Amino acid sequence: MLFHTFSAKSARMWGDGVRSLTAAFKVEQHRMQNVFDILRTYRTTICTIQFNFMRSCLRVNHMLRWHNIVVAKAFHLLANTSVQLTEMEALYQEIQSLMVGDVSHFILPHETLIVALNHIQQHLEKIQPHMTLCH
Repeated sequence: MLFHTFSAKSARMWGDGVRSLTAAFKVEQHRMQNVFDILRTYRTTICTIQFNFMRSCLRVNHMLRWHNIVVAKAFHLLANTSVQLTEMEALYQEIQSLMVGDVSHFILPHETLIVALNHIQQHLEKIQPHMTLCH
């Protein structure tokens, strides 16, 4: 009977030990699962931050590209406007000169005037060889 009591007590102690070990193992499993959950959340957070950062960088690059296009077009418009204002000023000056009675050759570029004078000279040589164009 002593053996039977000893054996029952041993079995009970063994069962208690196994339950305690199983409970400790489950607690450790829950702790590890919590650690894995924290790591997964951390990874997700880092990935989200990286994705948002890259998306922001792309938006900034896109905005800078459009900004550069707008600025370039504005400079082009200003340059064209400056050239047109200069041409209008020259035209106004030449009209003033014509109204006074001066005939100006500044309305045309110099090369155009030379080509026109050469054309007149050739025309005179063909049709009226006895006439000469004087410069």
